[in-house]
Amino acid sequence: MADVLERLERWDEVIDILDSLAAQLSGEDRYHILFRSARITHKELDDADQAIERIASLLHEAPQHEPCLNELEQLIDEERSPKAASEVLSDALRKIGDFGRLVQGWQRLLQVTTSRADQAGLWLKIGEVYQEVFVDEASAFEAYAYALRAAPLTNGVYDRMVAIITRAENAWSRLAEELELAIGEVTQADLSEIGGDEALISLHCWAATKYEEQLNDIDRSINHWEVVRELDPHDERSLLALERLYEYVQRWEDLAEVVRTRIDRIQVDSNPASDVAASSEEASVQSELELTNEETAEVVQAQEEFSDQAQEEFSDQAQE
Repeated sequence: MADVLERLERWDEVIDILDSLAAQLSGEDRYHILFRSARITHKELDDADQAIERIASLLHEAPQHEPCLNELEQLIDEERSPKAASEVLSDALRKIGDFGRLVQGWQRLLQVTTSRADQAGLWLKIGEVYQEVFVDEASAFEAYAYALRAAPLTNGVYDRMVAIITRAENAWSRLAEELELAIGEVTQADLSEIGGDEALISLHCWAATKYEEQLNDIDRSINHWEVVRELDPHDERSLLALERLYEYVQRWEDLAEVVRTRIDRIQVDSNPASDVAASSEEASVQSELELTNEETAEVVQAQEEFSDQAQEEFSDQAQE
């Protein structure tokens, strides 16, 4: 009867008959009938979501059912509810322990995924499988690097990369390379879906820190901190770092400008409720630059009229 109705393309009736028949069967015969219903739902009724539900139900009974796995992969490739299809496929592949095919399934989904945040999430999962299941940290690092380029603030991605590099030998330049690649890609991206300016700021902060602490490349560290300051003039991390590094490389005029900026912020923020905090921060600036109280007053006055004489006095004191 089902064959006759199928020739007549009376698909709803065909499915009803097949469902009734499947309820009377078991094992492979039952799986064959259930899959036939799911495929008709997909191909003839053009209902991907319902087809995926039917396949999920069948895979719950038989997660190794190859025709179902193939059908889900096809749905992903056709961009027919690909996320839902991928979730069902991933669950089944985890159950049967086919992690190689699991990674391939996520890579399929990546091909039809446009959201940078979603792309990063998939690369993160791929990296976790390489690292935790295959114990392949090189491949895991590559996957995490793709996640970093897609959405730098993805939970745990950068920390995982740092942990891998820490266990390797003389590999910090590799991390710096990936940070530069990520900066290049994110600079051209729509930041609104990946955390706004903070995504780009974080990349520059990470790069600046690694160039200074691990690679001893002070010039590049300064360059990245300067970009952070351009993106966010009030970023305290960049001001503190530039104050320290400008003094180290003896860029006195730049150092004076950063100190004045920090003192400006103290004065702007100062009010009866925050006098103690302001005094503390100003004292910190004095200590870091080894300025006397009198010289600090000169720097404050230089905010209003920054003369050549003030610059020279500040430079002489810093050299001492």
